Amino acid sequence: MAINVDDALARLAAVPAPPGLDGIEADLLDRIARMPIGVAAGVGSGMGVIAIGVALLFGVIGAGISPTPARAAPFGLDDAPMPSTLLTGA
Repeated sequence: MAINVDDALARLAAVPAPPGLDGIEADLLDRIARMPIGVAAGVGSGMGVIAIGVALLFGVIGAGISPTPARAAPFGLDDAPMPSTLLTGA
């Protein structure tokens, strides 16, 4: 069953907005303003420290697992010519 997006959007635009949506933005911003700092995500600072530690651990482990050393230059002589050299005919 194919749905014509233009028709669906036209039908959606014709429907009146629910009355509860009028004050939802002001209510949400008021609730956020009343929250103590650091509680907005619902996670304590201990979880943030743990997340940073895990991210650092993954980064260190990932950097040490590489089977071959990384090349200093990403483009070698055997790579295809760069678009700028193709345009100039070099």
